[in-house]
Amino acid sequence: MYHCEHGHALSATNPQLIGKINSIYIPFILLHRTGFTRLFANMIILLFREGLSILGIEHHIQRMRQQLVATLIIQLINTLPKELQSNAADSMEESKELNSIKLPFPSKNITVL
Repeated sequence: MYHCEHGHALSATNPQLIGKINSIYIPFILLHRTGFTRLFANMIILLFREGLSILGIEHHIQRMRQQLVATLIIQLINTLPKELQSNAADSMEESKELNSIKLPFPSKNITVL
């Protein structure tokens, strides 16, 4: 949300607000039901231009998201006291919240959670 000094608020995805900002300053691309960062979109274009198939790009994204979740789990475990760390790995691996970060994977059908 964007707020002005007069107490007005606008949603960050408000088309009127987005339209007033030069697109080079907006780090994302919004579509009807989803959105992507420009960095992500540029990576997909680069992989496609390098000859990676759509299926290969989909697998690449899956691996990236799995790596992100693994990194987050390690960071969370490292914040716990030593006596809790050994049991935390298993419970975090099964965590619904952490597993939701892995999904949805982009494919020809965009899934909405």
